[in-house]
Amino acid sequence: MGQMHDDAIWRVTDGRPDAFQRELILCPPPDGPIVAMNNDVGLQIAAGASGLDLSGRLGESPITLQTGAISFAYPGVMNAQNVAVELGPQDTASKFSLSQLNVSFSEVIVGDFANATVLMEQIPMDIVDGTGNWSLADGVLALTDGSLKVLDRQEEDRFEPLIARDATLTLANNLMTAQVDLRNRESDRIVTQVQMAHDLDSGIGSADLLVENLRFDDGLQPEQLSNLSKGVIALADGVIKGFGRIDWNGDEISSSGTFSSDGIDFAAAFGPVTGAKGAVEFVDLVSLTTAPDQQITIDEINPGIEVADGKIHFALTDGELLSVKGGEWPFMGGQLIMRPVDMRIGAEEERRFIFEVIGLDAAVFVSEMELGNLSATGLFDGTLPIVFDKSGNGRIEEGLLLSKARGGNVSYVGELTNEDLSPIANFAFESLRSIDYPQMSVTMEGSLTGEIVTRVRFDGIKQGVGADSNIITRRIAKLPVRFNVNIRSKFYQLISQMKSLYDPAFIRDLRDIGLVMPDDMNADEPTIRTQESETMP
Repeated sequence: MGQMHDDAIWRVTDGRPDAFQRELILCPPPDGPIVAMNNDVGLQIAAGASGLDLSGRLGESPITLQTGAISFAYPGVMNAQNVAVELGPQDTASKFSLSQLNVSFSEVIVGDFANATVLMEQIPMDIVDGTGNWSLADGVLALTDGSLKVLDRQEEDRFEPLIARDATLTLANNLMTAQVDLRNRESDRIVTQVQMAHDLDSGIGSADLLVENLRFDDGLQPEQLSNLSKGVIALADGVIKGFGRIDWNGDEISSSGTFSSDGIDFAAAFGPVTGAKGAVEFVDLVSLTTAPDQQITIDEINPGIEVADGKIHFALTDGELLSVKGGEWPFMGGQLIMRPVDMRIGAEEERRFIFEVIGLDAAVFVSEMELGNLSATGLFDGTLPIVFDKSGNGRIEEGLLLSKARGGNVSYVGELTNEDLSPIANFAFESLRSIDYPQMSVTMEGSLTGEIVTRVRFDGIKQGVGADSNIITRRIAKLPVRFNVNIRSKFYQLISQMKSLYDPAFIRDLRDIGLVMPDDMNADEPTIRTQESETMP
């Protein structure tokens, strides 16, 4: 089987006629022969080769092996560079490559490896930068103390690279099993615990993914796990848990999973969210696609107006398209409904959200806004379009609330507390402290972080119960009257400004808000002013 040449190079073949097509050329070490017999040690073998190109079987599984330069000594060690291994049938083979493989020959064959890459065709993820130890005994190949990095194989990464240490892999009876904890690189937190099994002969396998109390806080944010979350969710604070599974059979891959939270806070494209709860079901976990109608409950959301105890319905498709099917919240005695909207995840685009207001009760509004000396009645419907530009700056665009047909009343029910009011201002206040209106409209527009312009328009107003009646007001009462008020304010100061319309304790004089307009008043527009107050024939 072997032939000895004068140059001490061995050419080893399998002895068949075409043997030289399957030959292995071995070179001796510089200081001795390939084979020697030592009285103290016994048989010694030392040789090197420029590379190997072998095929055969490992147990019942086909295996091919190619290497760069290789050297070995028996008893002792073997070192190989640029090792490439394929395990299993060609169409479904698992591929391993290593820049360095070291072997130690003893009672059990052991060694270590460096810069390993693992490619399993069925799973769209690559394992790179692998290092660890290995052993081969009784037909069982075991990898231990493994460290590695997991990358998304897609052209556009759906997740950021994950790392692992202390990973294990076992190959026995053609079944490869592995356990690994995948971690976020920056925070070192475990994102998911993976248990995998793969049959080398059939190409059938599965991976179970356990997410156990993954916490988002200052140390870990969603964008550190996936760049796709940018512009959709940020400033997350809470815990996610869940379970997923991936199955493959050589030709097809299927996956599913369910992930949930008992309460997570975050900033979304449509405003701050507090206490988001519920479970999200994925019908294709690999492509990040959910079942059609997912629902979460929200303790509180603030798209510019704070609302509580709501629900949002949505679906995610291919990790790219977030379809918000709608949302609903109880709101000031009525309902706030979010119309359906689609968002491209990760895209810099303008996003428009339209909120419908149905049956807002003015009495509930006054109570919840703690306008203690103000009383109001009436029901309102309308829409509040909120638009966010590519930079995430939000604005209300032509928001409109309209009173329902029966109208209502607005009145000040407290005592007059401002002693500095002029007689005419006192007269005006007492005359207008209670107003009945058949119709009121409220329009709003402006930046959520800047100035909001709110226009309140009363049509056909008349004095209500509790207002002082006199000859002037009795004559005015016979005419339809329109009373318009403009409010210009930072959005979060708006409620205080609305209080000042009816509570004289908030201001020094009613002239300060333009309800009384003396001849010598400065022509500059005040923050709150009457746009027009006129009789209408």
